[in-house]
Amino acid sequence: ADDLRISTWIGNIEADQYNTFDGIFNKIKTAYSDAGLEPYTFTEEVSHEMIVDVLKQVWDNASPALKALKKDGQLAFFVSSDFYSAYEEFVYQAAAMNNAQSYTEGYDTMYYRGIPLVDIGISAAALRENDLAESQCLLTDRRNLIVALNTSDHPEAEVRMWYNPDQMENRQRAVFLAAADFIDFNLVALGHA
Repeated sequence: ADDLRISTWIGNIEADQYNTFDGIFNKIKTAYSDAGLEPYTFTEEVSHEMIVDVLKQVWDNASPALKALKKDGQLAFFVSSDFYSAYEEFVYQAAAMNNAQSYTEGYDTMYYRGIPLVDIGISAAALRENDLAESQCLLTDRRNLIVALNTSDHPEAEVRMWYNPDQMENRQRAVFLAAADFIDFNLVALGHA
């Protein structure tokens, strides 16, 4: 399941790992390239000092159509783990100055301009190995992302379970179709380092 989640975001059919299909970040990278555009690129290492500037630039570079969807409550910043940690550090430093209770009890969700940051749980090393920038920040509407799984309607689909007495463990093997994509390129704003 975790390999599927990682492939959904950073899959690259030309990479050594997570190469069963192209993931969302690779599809967006290709779309930017095909359109002759560049995502917002920050050159510094991600830190709590510059994180708000990066979020602001990604927001400022978003299309009017994407910004207009904010009222629907479905926008999210999908970010790599280092990005999320840097923003969390920024929020906690601000909280320490204003509200010790917030600092000690923490937050369930981090927000920028009322838009949640979602840690996709992917490290800089995994991004780098799949030919992507080490830090990623994607602003889009949740409804703009597609993840498709087909576990039963094709001839190759198979789920097998067996017991391995040598290792005293249950084993499982599953074969299925999977893919990830986005619907509308105008509803995507990307920043990376």
